[in-house]
Amino acid sequence: MKSPTKEQNAVIGASAPRFSVRAGAGSGKTSVLVERYVRNVVEMGLSPESIVTVTFTRKAAAEMKARIVARLRDADRLEEAQMAETGPIQTIHSFCERILRENAVEALVDPTFEVLGGAEARTILDRAVQRALHTNSEESPWAAEFVRRLAGRSHYQANTTAHSEVRYLVENLLEKLRSSGVPQSFLRKAYESPEATLAHWMSALVSWFPEDAEGRLKGCANGSDFTLRLKDLGIRSPGWLKGQTNESDLDAAKDTTGLLWLALEAWDDVEAQMERLQKFDFALLESKAVRLIETSEEARSRIQRQCRAVLVDEAQDLNPLQYRIINSLTAPGEMMVGDPQQSIYGFRHADRGLFIDRCGETETFPLTVNHRSEPGILNFVDAVFGTEWGQDHTPMRAAGSQLENGAQRCDGVELWPMTAMDSRETARLIHHMVKEGVAERDVAVLTQKNESANTLCGLLTELGVPARTIGASEKFYTRLEVRDLANALDALSDPTEDFSLLALLRSPFVGLSADGLVWHAAHRPVLSSLSAPGPLGPEDREAIDRFLSWFDRGRERADRIPAWETLAFLLRETPYLEETARIPNARQTIANVRKLLAMAAVQPEMDAREFAHRLRAIQFIRHREGEAPVLDERADAVTLTTIHKAKGLEFDVVVLPEMHKRLTPNAPSVASEPAKGLVASGLRRPTSAFYRWLAESQVKRERDERLRVLYVGMTRAKRRLCLVVDENGGADTLAGVVAKHAGLPNNPLPGLFVRRSADPP
Repeated sequence: MKSPTKEQNAVIGASAPRFSVRAGAGSGKTSVLVERYVRNVVEMGLSPESIVTVTFTRKAAAEMKARIVARLRDADRLEEAQMAETGPIQTIHSFCERILRENAVEALVDPTFEVLGGAEARTILDRAVQRALHTNSEESPWAAEFVRRLAGRSHYQANTTAHSEVRYLVENLLEKLRSSGVPQSFLRKAYESPEATLAHWMSALVSWFPEDAEGRLKGCANGSDFTLRLKDLGIRSPGWLKGQTNESDLDAAKDTTGLLWLALEAWDDVEAQMERLQKFDFALLESKAVRLIETSEEARSRIQRQCRAVLVDEAQDLNPLQYRIINSLTAPGEMMVGDPQQSIYGFRHADRGLFIDRCGETETFPLTVNHRSEPGILNFVDAVFGTEWGQDHTPMRAAGSQLENGAQRCDGVELWPMTAMDSRETARLIHHMVKEGVAERDVAVLTQKNESANTLCGLLTELGVPARTIGASEKFYTRLEVRDLANALDALSDPTEDFSLLALLRSPFVGLSADGLVWHAAHRPVLSSLSAPGPLGPEDREAIDRFLSWFDRGRERADRIPAWETLAFLLRETPYLEETARIPNARQTIANVRKLLAMAAVQPEMDAREFAHRLRAIQFIRHREGEAPVLDERADAVTLTTIHKAKGLEFDVVVLPEMHKRLTPNAPSVASEPAKGLVASGLRRPTSAFYRWLAESQVKRERDERLRVLYVGMTRAKRRLCLVVDENGGADTLAGVVAKHAGLPNNPLPGLFVRRSADPP
């Protein structure tokens, strides 16, 4: 580490037993965390085994561990360095897993329990929701009515089934509630009937108003009563209370009661299945760890004795349960590092307000000097967010800021005006930058969604610009090659399954023509028709003869060997890889085939049928899995990834292309504030005031987070920042917001470069 700054030294040497650090982007927080760890060992005499260090991702944990070990070795603390390599430097979920295994008796778990991967956890959740939907009116008339009323309504993010809308709503709510820290018992009582739901809402509404009005507002039965009481008190009714009717309140309460019943039933089912299997997802790991520490005095004492210091990174992205875990450790030395301006994981139930509250309760140290970005980039970030956030914005300082006529210059910032999102034009402008001499390896394109990264990667490849996506997680299970392999496994397992066999015949495994496929589809069973003469051309006849030469051998043992061996047989004995190598983007396809083979190899207990069934189930629940990497991270290529996956990283040149989507999200069908146990349905018109109250708050939270995502993206840039903007309007888009604060079209900030499509490369 370079010599620490005055701010950094204050953190490293802090004597407070419990303190917080507000560390801005590029302020060297990882270095500070490493030095604080080393001080705990060298100066305070703590063992690495007693220092719990929590990071947000496994990659961040591995990087921090490597840096800590290196620093301890530099300090000639070889024994401590060895201990740190196996010590608790990990993600919060790894920490939960560790304390549950070490206290398995008190936690009532098998110490050899498994941690579920995303796909298997989603499958368990999906099945639990399906079972909950088949409720009857005797168990919960409101749930049964809710399901009946939404039957047949589809949702664009869900599967096209009769219950896709209600399934989406239940799954979405269930995921939020399980990470909220609110007990099921509380929710069951609060939403046990429409009347209880209304009373719960009214109680929450009362607390929203000034304290001197609370006592006189208690006892209101509904929104209309509430409105009248406010009028008597001389309090102006907020907009969401206007047009209120008792009927809309009751309808929303009935829907909400039914929805909560379904979510809580599925919640019980999910955790019962995981308990039976002794396989836990992250949410259950967290709740079990909280339950262990808060209910077992013996286990709590043991864990607290082991934890003499706690260092937490990215504290702004912890959820309520995770905060309870950290707080319950009561370590003599506790440092939490975070930045509310970089909180971008609300969709994973992070609550930035918890870190803000903590900063108000503890001694808090600022880290405000940015060691990453050029001054012009920081000046531009301040120009945008200083206006958007006002006093809530904490500017970053950098040496060497230049002034022109009293205004700070924004050298190093490029704006690419476009009236709408244009991926092809964006790719062309990146190509121009490369032709100007910018090295491909120095360029990172940071998108909002994986789909945009995949699209731009293909367009750059077409232009001859080497490009790779990192962490794209949208399409693996829906890729044609994955479906080809699943169909081949199915056909080998059960040759009487005509659909899989026909799909196999048409795929590169066989290459049957469309005419040949139609003829065989009309003469079922397909397996029998393969030996019939039929009106097939010589190429089709030859393809079928080759197919039969390996298919009969493969199906004889498909049910007796692991799936990976069957896949290896297919790739060895058929022309699949050879034919695939001739298609566009063949490298990606072949890499995905190899990835699937590797996935099967780590599940040797599965035969061909079981593995194919697993692939179908994962496709059905739309689980996201990244495609196999074609280029490694050291290759000389443009990097494309999402802003979320770029968190904590830095790049010489950053391009932010996906800026034309609406900044303000649509109001949700169901509004919620899970940490407060508040849920309200907005599925009927007119909507309830309680729904409008929650929805207004939720929309604001999500809009604010979209701005913070932009902030994180902009602060990844070291030397050059390129943003797609809309200088002709688009006030409710990121492209419009940036253009406005940049002074476009007529008064651009000094130092900005506006690159238009007509500019020569």
